[in-house]
Amino acid sequence: MTSSFELGGARTRPSHSLQMRVGCDHAEVWAGDQHVAKIHAPGTDPELLARLLAVASDPQLAEILLAPLAPHPHVAPNGRLVTLWPRVEVVEPQDVAGYPWAPLGDLLAGLHDVPIPPGLPRVDPGVRARRVLARLPDSAPTALLTAVLATTAATDHDLAVGDPVGDLARLGAFWAAGLLPTTAWQSLLTAYHRRRPGGIPADDTELWRRLDRPARIALVTAAARAVISGQDPEATDLLLGACARIVREDAPR
Repeated sequence: MTSSFELGGARTRPSHSLQMRVGCDHAEVWAGDQHVAKIHAPGTDPELLARLLAVASDPQLAEILLAPLAPHPHVAPNGRLVTLWPRVEVVEPQDVAGYPWAPLGDLLAGLHDVPIPPGLPRVDPGVRARRVLARLPDSAPTALLTAVLATTAATDHDLAVGDPVGDLARLGAFWAAGLLPTTAWQSLLTAYHRRRPGGIPADDTELWRRLDRPARIALVTAAARAVISGQDPEATDLLLGACARIVREDAPR
């Protein structure tokens, strides 16, 4: 089972402000003092969303995934689906040095040890990448990012069935691009192996043989989002530079 999620837990301290942030793929998140409402993107499958909420509510995952406040999605007046969550404190996106890398590796290993619940779809890592590419402005390096995506054989649900190594894809891409320090990456992998020795290859060569394609897809997604946001030019340059290296290395000689 593979998932993607924000760091945080139900026992952390809530903050006290009201804000809206626009998430990926045009979903909206409204945050109050202690609760959060996620207004899902138009076209979200209600049956699949209900299954995902049921998984997140499973007591076996209480120490791993944040459980929703309601087991079923609500329907907003405009017809979009809404889910309700406790508000938690999450790590600052820019504070890479402050991330709890070892606990995160342990948490991922714990998630991958949980039996796969029925009714979850197979993961398709390229779906999210293509959605983000479709939102790029005309001036964006779309051809470069599309070329990197074309080097992958796969064609993303937030919670789905797939190779556990997929949960390392984005972090592996950040490490390869120079955004994630080697000490942090190694701390994550060491903690994962400590709890789940056979979960992912311990040998770097074998790990990257399985990680290469999902990491490329994650790199394209991250680079496209960075271009769209325009908030961190340095990070954007590193991500695009990693994309350019992939295209050069894969070019016919």
